[in-house]
Amino acid sequence: MKGNIGRLLRHQRLQVGVTQEELAARSGVSARTISRIENGLHRPRPTTVRELSIALGLADSAAEPLPAAMRGAIPEQRTATGTRSFLPRGPGRLVGRGREATSLRLAMADAAGHEASIFLIDGMPGIGKTAFALHFADSMASRFSDAQYYLDLHGFTPGRSPLTTQEALERLLAMAGLHESQIPTALEGQSALWRSTLAAQRSILVLDNAADADQVQPLLPGTANCLVLVTSRRYLSIPSGTLSVSLGTLSLDQAVEMFHLTVGPQREIDEHDTVAEIVELCGRLPLAIWIAAIRVVRRPSWTVGQFAARLRDSPCRLVELAVDNQEVSTAFGVSYQRLKPAAHRAFHLLALHPGESFELDEAAALIDATPDEAYQLLETLVDHHLLLQHSFTRYRFHDLLREYAAHTLMPPTLPPGAGIDQDGSLGRTICECRCGAPGWSTALGASATGTDLAHQPA
Repeated sequence: MKGNIGRLLRHQRLQVGVTQEELAARSGVSARTISRIENGLHRPRPTTVRELSIALGLADSAAEPLPAAMRGAIPEQRTATGTRSFLPRGPGRLVGRGREATSLRLAMADAAGHEASIFLIDGMPGIGKTAFALHFADSMASRFSDAQYYLDLHGFTPGRSPLTTQEALERLLAMAGLHESQIPTALEGQSALWRSTLAAQRSILVLDNAADADQVQPLLPGTANCLVLVTSRRYLSIPSGTLSVSLGTLSLDQAVEMFHLTVGPQREIDEHDTVAEIVELCGRLPLAIWIAAIRVVRRPSWTVGQFAARLRDSPCRLVELAVDNQEVSTAFGVSYQRLKPAAHRAFHLLALHPGESFELDEAAALIDATPDEAYQLLETLVDHHLLLQHSFTRYRFHDLLREYAAHTLMPPTLPPGAGIDQDGSLGRTICECRCGAPGWSTALGASATGTDLAHQPA
């Protein structure tokens, strides 16, 4: 009997998509106890079962899933219409992204009946990839009514490693209702079983926060009756037949609308110009705008103008763009940490360039590399969405990424003091010495004080 409870607990935990440690944090039951229950080494008390049920979101089910396991019942998680749905709550209203959504719908129409609709959604940290994917999935749910799967692959989650492909397949197969005993142990068998499961369903599959193409490839369906949305901070090389959509920052009007929408009716804000300044200081980045709006809501004693001044005058805007466990600097930091040392060095040195954008040959001189070496490093940064490609050979930083690069600790191979360039003079000096181009543009738009954001949680 203990083994039955343990198998069902593991089955339900994988369906929800949490680790033993995450379930322990939610329930108050230790990870060691959860492990012993799942391995049939411990029979839980009714109060423990109740706590685990609540943590898994099952306690309100009429079947009382975990207690029912003591009677051998195997529950299913379905909606009132019989659909297996694991999509988390998305944004009630999404600002912008109409052009991108239209592109996906047109591509779906072209693929109808002869291949799966597989879409790759990429963009810089904080750009709103997950929100867009969930909003689009929700809008398509009625057309894929058998199942709607969601899995966070944790490719860029602070403090944890990405899921292995095998871990991902085990969780997806559990969501599909398969018991542990029905799941092959080999990766190839799991992938084949997953594809055959999808072949019998009209389903949506959202693979969120992917680390790389190798993690995603075995999870993709082989039939035409699925909609697949993959989000990642990197450009992914997935086989032909897929459509890549890169999300950019919002327009000014969209950014202002998002700020007002986030603030909601809790505060009446008529200062359009001031709100416009705030969203510009946020780089029109959705995560930054959301944080700024939440901070305004939580400080009713502040005027919008006072908060705008605080952002404008701060030696580091990123310090201000943090609320609870949401920080723009943390979002940037996870992507930064995935770079190799040579790309770290290039990221910091390029941020010292005093102009708003720079050419390939200027970048090569600044990082003391050949044009071919510089090109490869620049392409790596572009692929990770830590650098924007302005044109074929011209690049630029998003304002907040430039500020992040200027304020994080520098690798020891950088010039002394490179992390503290308050007026852009160091960047100009390096450029003049290496490039022979005095007077390059104007000083860096972002001031710097050497604030150590690299040691903030990431």
